[in-house]
Amino acid sequence: MERFETKYDLLNRVYSDPSINKTTKAVMQYLVALSNDAGCHPAVATIARTIKRSERTVQRHMRILEQHGYLVRKERFWRQEQLTNDYSFCLSVTEEKEKHVKRTGIPAETTFRKREYLHHVYAAELSASEQIVLIYLVHKANRQGRVIKSKEAIVKDLHMSWRLVSRILCRLRERRMIAGYGRCWYVLLQLRPVDHWQDIKTGQQAEQKELSALTAGDICSKTDNRHSDRDNRQTSDIQHEPLKLILWVQNLIHKIKKWLHLLI
Repeated sequence: MERFETKYDLLNRVYSDPSINKTTKAVMQYLVALSNDAGCHPAVATIARTIKRSERTVQRHMRILEQHGYLVRKERFWRQEQLTNDYSFCLSVTEEKEKHVKRTGIPAETTFRKREYLHHVYAAELSASEQIVLIYLVHKANRQGRVIKSKEAIVKDLHMSWRLVSRILCRLRERRMIAGYGRCWYVLLQLRPVDHWQDIKTGQQAEQKELSALTAGDICSKTDNRHSDRDNRQTSDIQHEPLKLILWVQNLIHKIKKWLHLLI
Protein backbone atom coordinates (compact mmCIF):
# COMPACT_ATOMS: atom_id res chain seq x y z
CA MET A 1 0.00 0.00 0.00
CA GLU A 2 1.38 3.37 -1.04
CA ARG A 3 1.29 6.57 0.99
CA PHE A 4 2.82 10.04 0.91
CA GLU A 5 6.07 10.63 2.74
CA THR A 6 6.26 12.78 5.84
CA LYS A 7 9.11 15.07 6.83
CA TYR A 8 10.34 12.40 9.25
CA ASP A 9 10.59 9.87 6.40
CA LEU A 10 12.64 12.45 4.54
CA LEU A 11 14.91 12.91 7.56
CA ASN A 12 15.44 9.15 7.73
CA ARG A 13 16.49 9.21 4.08
CA VAL A 14 18.97 11.97 4.88
CA TYR A 15 20.36 9.89 7.76
CA SER A 16 20.85 6.87 5.49
CA ASP A 17 22.54 8.89 2.73
CA PRO A 18 26.31 8.22 3.04
CA SER A 19 27.24 11.23 0.88
CA ILE A 20 25.89 13.74 3.44
CA ASN A 21 28.04 14.70 6.42
CA LYS A 22 26.96 15.48 9.97
CA THR A 23 26.71 19.27 9.52
CA THR A 24 24.29 18.90 6.62
CA LYS A 25 22.27 16.47 8.74
CA ALA A 26 22.25 19.01 11.57
CA VAL A 27 20.75 21.63 9.23
CA MET A 28 18.10 19.15 8.12
CA GLN A 29 17.40 18.25 11.75
CA TYR A 30 16.64 21.88 12.54
CA LEU A 31 14.38 22.35 9.51
CA VAL A 32 12.39 19.21 10.31
CA ALA A 33 12.12 19.98 14.03
CA LEU A 34 10.80 23.53 13.69
CA SER A 35 8.57 23.29 10.62
CA ASN A 36 5.16 22.09 9.56
CA ASP A 37 4.56 19.35 7.01
CA ALA A 38 4.81 21.73 4.05
CA GLY A 39 8.04 23.52 4.90
CA CYS A 40 9.50 26.47 6.78
CA HIS A 41 11.13 29.86 6.26
CA PRO A 42 13.77 30.49 8.96
CA ALA A 43 16.54 33.04 8.61
CA VAL A 44 20.06 31.78 7.93
CA ALA A 45 21.34 33.70 10.96
CA THR A 46 18.81 31.94 13.19
CA ILE A 47 19.85 28.51 11.94
CA ALA A 48 23.54 29.33 12.33
CA ARG A 49 23.08 30.59 15.88
CA THR A 50 21.00 27.57 16.89
CA ILE A 51 23.22 24.80 15.48
CA LYS A 52 26.43 26.71 16.36
CA ARG A 53 27.77 27.16 12.84
CA SER A 54 28.65 30.17 10.71
CA GLU A 55 26.16 31.63 8.23
CA ARG A 56 28.32 30.73 5.22
CA THR A 57 28.52 27.13 6.45
CA VAL A 58 24.73 26.95 6.77
CA GLN A 59 24.25 28.39 3.28
CA ARG A 60 26.69 25.87 1.81
CA HIS A 61 24.96 22.91 3.41
CA MET A 62 21.54 24.22 2.39
CA ARG A 63 22.74 24.14 -1.21
CA ILE A 64 23.91 20.55 -0.69
CA LEU A 65 20.40 19.58 0.45
CA GLU A 66 18.96 21.28 -2.62
CA GLN A 67 21.38 19.51 -4.95
CA HIS A 68 20.47 16.13 -3.48
CA GLY A 69 16.78 16.81 -3.98
CA TYR A 70 15.68 17.08 -0.34
CA LEU A 71 14.74 20.78 -0.33
CA VAL A 72 13.34 23.37 -2.70
CA ARG A 73 14.17 27.01 -2.05
CA LYS A 74 11.82 29.79 -3.05
CA GLU A 75 12.40 33.51 -2.56
CA ARG A 76 9.75 35.58 -0.78
CA PHE A 77 8.96 39.27 -1.26
CA TRP A 78 6.57 41.67 0.42
CA ARG A 79 6.13 45.25 -0.84
CA GLN A 80 9.27 44.96 -2.95
CA GLU A 81 11.34 43.89 0.05
CA GLN A 82 12.97 40.49 0.18
CA LEU A 83 12.06 38.28 3.14
CA THR A 84 13.63 35.03 4.31
CA ASN A 85 13.58 32.19 1.80
CA ASP A 86 10.87 29.57 1.97
CA TYR A 87 12.10 25.96 2.13
CA SER A 88 9.72 23.17 1.18
CA PHE A 89 10.42 19.46 1.53
CA CYS A 90 10.55 17.22 -1.53
CA LEU A 91 8.13 14.53 -0.40
CA SER A 92 7.32 11.55 -2.62
CA VAL A 93 5.23 8.40 -2.45
CA THR A 94 6.56 5.43 -0.54
CA GLU A 95 5.47 1.91 0.34
CA GLU A 96 3.75 1.68 3.69
CA LYS A 97 5.09 -1.07 5.92
CA GLU A 98 2.75 -3.25 7.88
CA LYS A 99 2.73 -2.21 11.50
CA HIS A 100 1.65 -4.43 14.35
CA VAL A 101 -0.15 -2.09 16.71
CA LYS A 102 0.55 -2.93 20.32
CA ARG A 103 -1.45 -1.25 23.03
CA THR A 104 0.76 -0.26 25.90
CA GLY A 105 -1.92 1.17 28.18
CA ILE A 106 0.15 4.32 28.80
CA PRO A 107 -1.87 7.54 29.25
CA ALA A 108 -1.46 10.25 26.62
CA GLU A 109 -0.11 12.69 29.23
CA THR A 110 2.90 10.46 29.93
CA THR A 111 3.91 9.88 26.30
CA PHE A 112 7.08 11.42 24.95
CA ARG A 113 6.43 14.71 23.14
CA LYS A 114 9.25 15.21 20.70
CA ARG A 115 8.44 18.71 19.46
CA GLU A 116 8.48 20.25 22.95
CA TYR A 117 11.58 18.24 23.85
CA LEU A 118 13.45 19.49 20.76
CA HIS A 119 12.82 23.13 21.72
CA HIS A 120 14.53 22.48 25.08
CA VAL A 121 17.43 20.70 23.35
CA TYR A 122 18.12 23.66 21.07
CA ALA A 123 17.90 26.05 24.03
CA ALA A 124 20.36 24.02 26.16
CA GLU A 125 24.06 24.83 26.36
CA LEU A 126 25.43 21.96 24.28
CA SER A 127 28.29 21.66 21.85
CA ALA A 128 27.51 21.15 18.17
CA SER A 129 28.31 17.42 18.26
CA GLU A 130 26.33 16.86 21.47
CA GLN A 131 23.37 18.65 19.93
CA ILE A 132 23.46 16.49 16.78
CA VAL A 133 23.62 13.22 18.75
CA LEU A 134 20.87 14.19 21.22
CA ILE A 135 18.49 15.34 18.46
CA TYR A 136 19.16 12.11 16.59
CA LEU A 137 18.18 10.14 19.70
CA VAL A 138 15.01 12.21 20.06
CA HIS A 139 13.97 11.46 16.47
CA LYS A 140 14.66 7.73 16.92
CA ALA A 141 12.93 7.44 20.31
CA ASN A 142 9.59 5.69 20.74
CA ARG A 143 6.56 7.01 22.63
CA GLN A 144 8.20 6.24 25.97
CA GLY A 145 11.42 8.11 25.07
CA ARG A 146 13.38 4.86 24.67
CA VAL A 147 15.95 4.20 21.94
CA ILE A 148 17.17 0.74 20.90
CA LYS A 149 19.66 0.97 18.05
CA SER A 150 22.68 -0.96 16.88
CA LYS A 151 26.04 0.76 17.12
CA GLU A 152 26.61 0.23 13.41
CA ALA A 153 23.37 2.05 12.54
CA ILE A 154 24.20 4.99 14.83
CA VAL A 155 27.67 5.41 13.32
CA LYS A 156 26.28 5.19 9.79
CA ASP A 157 23.42 7.63 10.37
CA LEU A 158 25.47 10.26 12.21
CA HIS A 159 28.55 9.98 10.01
CA MET A 160 30.73 9.82 13.14
CA SER A 161 33.10 7.29 14.64
CA TRP A 162 31.82 5.17 17.51
CA ARG A 163 34.62 6.47 19.72
CA LEU A 164 33.34 10.02 19.31
CA VAL A 165 29.71 8.97 19.77
CA SER A 166 30.53 7.06 22.97
CA ARG A 167 32.33 10.10 24.44
CA ILE A 168 29.33 12.28 23.64
CA LEU A 169 26.95 9.77 25.22
CA CYS A 170 29.09 9.75 28.37
CA ARG A 171 28.92 13.54 28.59
CA LEU A 172 25.14 13.47 28.12
CA ARG A 173 24.87 10.89 30.89
CA GLU A 174 26.93 13.12 33.19
CA ARG A 175 24.47 15.92 32.56
CA ARG A 176 21.61 13.51 33.31
CA MET A 177 20.05 13.98 29.89
CA ILE A 178 20.09 10.27 29.05
CA ALA A 179 20.36 6.99 30.91
CA GLY A 180 21.13 3.64 29.39
CA TYR A 181 23.40 0.71 28.79
CA GLY A 182 25.62 -0.40 25.92
CA ARG A 183 26.57 -3.91 24.99
CA CYS A 184 28.45 -5.60 22.18
CA TRP A 185 26.14 -4.74 19.29
CA TYR A 186 23.22 -2.71 20.61
CA VAL A 187 22.64 0.40 22.69
CA LEU A 188 19.59 0.88 24.91
CA LEU A 189 19.01 4.48 26.01
CA GLN A 190 16.29 6.33 27.89
CA LEU A 191 15.81 10.07 27.38
CA ARG A 192 15.37 11.79 30.72
CA PRO A 193 12.78 14.53 31.33
CA VAL A 194 13.93 18.12 31.02
CA ASP A 195 13.48 18.64 34.78
CA HIS A 196 16.27 16.11 35.46
CA TRP A 197 18.84 17.88 33.30
CA GLN A 198 21.87 19.34 35.05
CA ASP A 199 23.79 22.38 33.92
CA ILE A 200 27.51 21.72 34.38
CA LYS A 201 28.55 25.38 34.77
CA THR A 202 25.87 26.33 37.25
CA GLY A 203 26.43 23.09 39.15
CA GLN A 204 30.15 23.75 39.53
CA GLN A 205 29.61 27.37 40.59
CA ALA A 206 27.01 26.40 43.18
CA GLU A 207 29.27 23.67 44.55
CA GLN A 208 32.20 26.09 44.88
CA LYS A 209 30.02 28.57 46.79
CA GLU A 210 28.81 25.86 49.12
CA LEU A 211 32.33 24.58 49.81
CA SER A 212 33.62 28.07 50.57
CA ALA A 213 30.90 28.53 53.20
CA LEU A 214 31.25 25.12 54.84
CA THR A 215 33.43 24.06 57.74
CA ALA A 216 35.47 20.86 57.94
CA GLY A 217 32.67 18.97 59.73
CA ASP A 218 30.12 20.05 57.16
CA ILE A 219 32.39 18.87 54.35
CA CYS A 220 32.63 15.42 55.94
CA SER A 221 28.86 15.22 56.21
CA LYS A 222 28.58 16.35 52.60
CA THR A 223 30.85 13.51 51.46
CA ASP A 224 28.68 11.07 53.40
CA ASN A 225 25.65 12.40 51.59
CA ARG A 226 27.42 11.87 48.28
CA HIS A 227 28.07 8.23 49.20
CA SER A 228 24.40 7.79 50.07
CA ASP A 229 23.44 9.37 46.73
CA ARG A 230 25.72 6.91 44.97
CA ASP A 231 24.01 4.04 46.77
CA ASN A 232 20.64 5.41 45.71
CA ARG A 233 21.82 5.52 42.09
CA GLN A 234 22.94 1.91 42.35
CA THR A 235 19.52 0.89 43.61
CA SER A 236 17.92 2.81 40.74
CA ASP A 237 20.17 0.91 38.32
CA ILE A 238 18.82 -2.32 39.73
CA GLN A 239 15.34 -1.17 38.74
CA HIS A 240 16.53 -1.07 35.10
CA GLU A 241 17.31 -4.79 35.06
CA PRO A 242 14.44 -5.51 32.59
CA LEU A 243 16.07 -3.10 30.13
CA LYS A 244 19.36 -4.95 30.49
CA LEU A 245 17.56 -8.23 29.83
CA ILE A 246 16.01 -6.87 26.63
CA LEU A 247 19.41 -5.72 25.42
CA TRP A 248 21.00 -9.08 26.28
CA VAL A 249 18.33 -10.91 24.27
CA GLN A 250 18.91 -8.59 21.29
CA ASN A 251 22.65 -9.32 21.37
CA LEU A 252 22.00 -13.07 21.64
CA ILE A 253 19.69 -13.03 18.61
CA HIS A 254 22.26 -11.07 16.62
CA LYS A 255 25.01 -13.60 17.47
CA ILE A 256 22.79 -16.58 16.56
CA LYS A 257 21.97 -15.03 13.18
CA LYS A 258 25.66 -14.44 12.55
CA TRP A 259 26.57 -18.05 13.43
CA LEU A 260 23.78 -19.42 11.20
CA HIS A 261 24.99 -17.24 8.34
CA LEU A 262 28.51 -18.62 8.74
CA LEU A 263 27.25 -22.22 8.81
CA ILE A 264 25.23 -21.70 5.66
